[in-house]
Amino acid sequence: MKEKFIAFVLFFFGVYYYSLTSFSEGVNFLDEIFSILFFPYLVSKLFLFKKIKRLNLLLLLLILIFVIGIAGSLVYEYQSLLLSFKGGFVYVKSYIPFFFVVIFCVCENLKVGYLNRYITRHFVFSVLLVFLGVIYQIFFRPEGIYWKGPFPQFVSFYSPDTRYGDVVSFLGLVYFYLHSYSKKKNRLFFYGVALLIVVSFRVKALFFLVILVLYYYSNKRLFSPKLLLILPLIFSFFFIKPIRELVILKLQNSYVENSTKSGDTAARAALTFTSLRVAQDHYPLGSGFATYGTHYSKESYSPIYRKYRISKIYGLSKSFNSFVSDTQWPAILGELGFIGLVIYIIMFYVFFDIVKQNIANTFEKKRVLYLAFVLLLTQSLGAPILFNASSSAIFVLLAILTMKHKVYKR
Repeated sequence: MKEKFIAFVLFFFGVYYYSLTSFSEGVNFLDEIFSILFFPYLVSKLFLFKKIKRLNLLLLLLILIFVIGIAGSLVYEYQSLLLSFKGGFVYVKSYIPFFFVVIFCVCENLKVGYLNRYITRHFVFSVLLVFLGVIYQIFFRPEGIYWKGPFPQFVSFYSPDTRYGDVVSFLGLVYFYLHSYSKKKNRLFFYGVALLIVVSFRVKALFFLVILVLYYYSNKRLFSPKLLLILPLIFSFFFIKPIRELVILKLQNSYVENSTKSGDTAARAALTFTSLRVAQDHYPLGSGFATYGTHYSKESYSPIYRKYRISKIYGLSKSFNSFVSDTQWPAILGELGFIGLVIYIIMFYVFFDIVKQNIANTFEKKRVLYLAFVLLLTQSLGAPILFNASSSAIFVLLAILTMKHKVYKR
């Protein structure tokens, strides 16, 4: 029963949540509610945090980030304190499921064989669900098919279309997790997931697929793990169009603040370039939570956008603000300032190091770890993955990966 629950938590964040929210935006709060439900359990088990090396440090850095964001909110008062607390929760909510699974595994004697059996069932069900969504779209919703030249771009049941790329990329990562416990390759499901990623025609998902294919057909390390983490940065300039256009716009000084250009390039440019000014003007704290580049900054439209004259840009206006939360690192820089951004990056590294130090020292396990962080870094270059359910799912998978290591023994 315990193994069933952990497997469900993994796929709730990775697949089922996005399936539900694609049909109704009224359930968008479910990922936050799910994380909040874990909180009382964690508070009651705080004394166990010392059992996992450096886990206390990760918790302290999260608290420090929350304090910096709230301090900025109190100093500048752009948003109400209640909304600021909501905005601050966005920064920590993905880590709560990770803490929960880690501590739960300390307290409970979970059987990895049973757990992987339930994960396999959810994985098979999810692949079939996404595949049936593509078939449904072909026959019953062809008007929802986008076209990349002569190639059809499918979204299955998912809306917006970016969610489809997130889900199928997560399924590719889960496949490698399951494969790390079994030397037998199930080619049918690998090819199936690969095909679902291809028809997404999401550049970041396709990049991740290239790495998956390279690892799938090689039993040896193709390149160093450090190079693997640098690859997303190189890839972002040459292949991710919005990132490339941002750099070109800046170099050509063709960024116009009053742009009403359709598409998200102008919005991303505005959020990226303006975040530096926001951080400078609000040094050292940043402008505070729910004020810049995050979902809650548009729930009560942040005065920051008018103050820096980007409220007229397509997608950033009060009446049409769909592109407000389309960036990751500029939002962190604007709301937490330079010091907060540095602390966040350190915290992200500490998180990576905790998992690295506590998983079994095998190539298969290490490979899943690096693939997970490549996926996180790649997605964060063009979307706020660290603030949404996709990162929660990846964090839960990493917690499960370390479950049977000796550090978890009482």
